[in-house]
Amino acid sequence: MYRGRFWTMRQYAGFGTAVESNQRYRYLLGKGQAGLSVAFDLPTQIGLDSDHPLALGEVGKVGVAIDSLEDMETLFEGIPLEKVSTSMTINATAAILLCLYVAVAKRQGASLPRLSGTIQNDVFEGIHALGTYIYPVRPAMRIVTDIFAWCRDHLPKWNTISISGYHIREAGFDRHPGSRLHSGRWNRVRSRRRSTPDSASMNCPAALLFLQCPQRSS
Repeated sequence: MYRGRFWTMRQYAGFGTAVESNQRYRYLLGKGQAGLSVAFDLPTQIGLDSDHPLALGEVGKVGVAIDSLEDMETLFEGIPLEKVSTSMTINATAAILLCLYVAVAKRQGASLPRLSGTIQNDVFEGIHALGTYIYPVRPAMRIVTDIFAWCRDHLPKWNTISISGYHIREAGFDRHPGSRLHSGRWNRVRSRRRSTPDSASMNCPAALLFLQCPQRSS
């Protein structure tokens, strides 16, 4: 596919408020960047509002703080989502942020089949590498595969998962026998398809690829 055009170049960006990050995105796009890569702060990554006591000292630090649909609208104000590919590095709350993104696109009058972008949606990275998880494994996997199924029908150009091998490796999963834990759990989830009753989502090619990661040899 890249014989006909260049790779999309993005700078991972997001900080402070939605207003500040919007200014940065518009600056980057004005300088020729072809897509956006959104960084969210830690409270947003684990589903906390900015005024939650546990969010104290972390709001807007490592990414932009998003608490509402209005924040998401502000984040993309003046940016036509039909014409820009957006990558969102988000795991535990990926479904929520994707819903907000779609809602903003609808308010812009965008056609959903024309939206393009990526959500990370790798719950095991949050569990094993980052600690930014919310739900137990089984319901978390159900949300992941439900996203696959919904995007297949409504956002056909959307990349529904981006597995972050880098973070898993940095967490030590390639240096000792415990590195089998990550892939082993994928295989166990794959063998328990009853945890995801929706056969349509489990038959999605992306879902099958996601769940069939081979176990590492010792």
